[in-house]
Amino acid sequence: MALHQTGESEIAYGLKDLIDLDFLQRFQDSFSKAMGMASLTVDDKGPVTAPSNFTTFCMDLTRNTPEGARRCNECDLKGGKEAARTGRPAIYYCHGGLMDFAAPIVVEGRQIGSMLGGQVLPQPPDEAKFRRLAAELGIDPEIYVAAVRKIRVVPEESIRAAAELLYIVANALSAIGYQKLQVMKRVEEFEEMAVTIRDDADLLYQKVEEVDSQVGNLTMTTDKLKTATETSLKKVKETDEILRFIRSVADKTKLLGLNASIEAARAGEAGRGFNVVAKEVGSLASVSIESAGKIDKTLRSIQVGMSDIEEGVRQTGGVVDAHQAKMKEIRQKIDQFKELAKELQELTLELREKVKM
Repeated sequence: MALHQTGESEIAYGLKDLIDLDFLQRFQDSFSKAMGMASLTVDDKGPVTAPSNFTTFCMDLTRNTPEGARRCNECDLKGGKEAARTGRPAIYYCHGGLMDFAAPIVVEGRQIGSMLGGQVLPQPPDEAKFRRLAAELGIDPEIYVAAVRKIRVVPEESIRAAAELLYIVANALSAIGYQKLQVMKRVEEFEEMAVTIRDDADLLYQKVEEVDSQVGNLTMTTDKLKTATETSLKKVKETDEILRFIRSVADKTKLLGLNASIEAARAGEAGRGFNVVAKEVGSLASVSIESAGKIDKTLRSIQVGMSDIEEGVRQTGGVVDAHQAKMKEIRQKIDQFKELAKELQELTLELREKVKM
């Protein structure tokens, strides 16, 4: 008995991937013992189970001769082709008059194996016929007839029912196995997804740490700039006090120069030289006052600019603080993300173990 090759392209799974072969062997043995029939399961590469309840007539005598093996293979091929064509059990007579059947195992419209059975007679044997067959195959007729007498006689209706039973059970098992295989593939995809999520989360966490480090450096720079700005404003205020002192001195000097000019005028010709000095002192005082005004104006402009810088630094500090708070939230979310990825991995592993049961 052989599985018919459909000639279709190779598929990604086989019978061994879908059905537990130990369970299948136990079922096949129990079936053969209960029904009194031979049974064997095959895929496209050959048997996947050990023969169950095979007869001496078939295995030790008929198939043990070259001609008998050739004829048996032809019969098996014919039955396999019919099962593949219809997708249903094929019941057929072998060349020796025994009844066999092939129950195809079909998944998603593709035949991946067959459960073969039979080696029974639907009615008592015609011994004369078997003596002639023995002569054709070169077998001792007496031994051949003695072997055929041991073959169980089973009504054809029961043989067809047995073939249907094998077909239903085998395809139910393969369907369950196929679903398990699909679940396993999904589990593998989820496992890969969980690993990818975890790796991406680790990378994202690393990037967040880098950004946070840069923000920390910005905070330090901002703090230094704020300190420098406060120091500069303090220096400007100190300069303001110096300017007030210069103005006060310049005003007094100007007044002193004016008084000196008045006294020089009173002195007449004798005070003329002193008057020149007094005018120069007054002129110098005026220039000092004018320069102090310009410096004051410049310092006021600097003070306004420094105040703007101080305000900008303050606002920047607020933005940086808010950014650091957001980075902290992001890290917390990433940690939750990683935890979910870990749980997903654990769940997929648990699901994998359950599917294997």
